[in-house]
Amino acid sequence: MAAIKLVTEIPGPKSLALVARREAATGQGAAKLTQLAIARAHGAVVTDVDGNTLIDLAGGIGVLATGHTPDSVVTALKSQAEELVHMCAIVASYESYVAVAEKLNEIMPGDIPKKTVLMNTGAEAVETAVKVSRAHTGRQGVVVFDGAYHGRTNMTMAMTSKFNLFKHGFGPFSPEIYRFAFPNVYRRPDAMTEAEFVDWHIE
Repeated sequence: MAAIKLVTEIPGPKSLALVARREAATGQGAAKLTQLAIARAHGAVVTDVDGNTLIDLAGGIGVLATGHTPDSVVTALKSQAEELVHMCAIVASYESYVAVAEKLNEIMPGDIPKKTVLMNTGAEAVETAVKVSRAHTGRQGVVVFDGAYHGRTNMTMAMTSKFNLFKHGFGPFSPEIYRFAFPNVYRRPDAMTEAEFVDWHIE
């Protein structure tokens, strides 16, 4: 799969058929931006169910930093699957769970004590960060930027800015969310340093 190759129109008939099945079987909560249906992928190239090869510019919305099916990752997955697929960390500890937490603590910047908690989704991680912050500070307010996306749980929807796209019809939302525009230091007055501009913007 080294190049783009089109053998049908995009989307092709098999893609359209699979998308129709998806629409009949799944809820609307998961957005669908294209009519493509993918069969396999490697590197940055995907092959749809009609046999067209295309360049993937979405990258799993940021979760495929190593590309699709890289040999080293596939080998590691196969090796791990032969030993242990899953063990709930609440029930028992296991080596890879502890090792990845240790590595994240090691590479995280800052000369402070560090611990890691692994979550299933970004929204769950954001909610955990809010809960830990509230417990540590004793304060309830959460500051977010205009235009930011944080997730689709109740708390993270409250923190997310795009109302019509993610929030319409789902309220009421969690209170104590405060938002302001991201300080664009490129637009700051010439007399201000970047730090002064950020402080002024927040005030």
